[in-house]
Amino acid sequence: MELHIFIIAWICAILAMTGFSTIITYLWKCECREPVLLAQLVSHFTKESTSTNTLIKGWAIHFAVGLLFMFFYELLWALSGVERMFLWSVLFGMLIGFIGIGGWMFMFRFHPDTSKVNFKIYYIQLFFAHIIFSLTALAVYLFL
Repeated sequence: MELHIFIIAWICAILAMTGFSTIITYLWKCECREPVLLAQLVSHFTKESTSTNTLIKGWAIHFAVGLLFMFFYELLWALSGVERMFLWSVLFGMLIGFIGIGGWMFMFRFHPDTSKVNFKIYYIQLFFAHIIFSLTALAVYLFL
């Protein structure tokens, strides 16, 4: 693994995923942006108003979780010996999509006001956002 490629793949994958979530937010008129929802959770637990500071924390958490997924992605390739290819990246994206949905279901249990979250739309887009994450990482690995 080349560290610079790993870092570029990680950043591009997070940004592509969040870009997709942003598009869904505006198309469906419901909040699907992970950093924004994380900021709302942070503001609840820290008793801060949702502000630039909590949004920065939301982004930091989102990037940190993305880093964990990238390590998992790299470990998968290293341990399996499977060639990096489209099908395996889609399957990995599906796997982390389910993991992500489970994580968000857990986090939403602790938030007092989820009335503004359309869970069906959010979880469906989250599943596909993780596939986009995985395919973006694959594209960076293949082209760099």
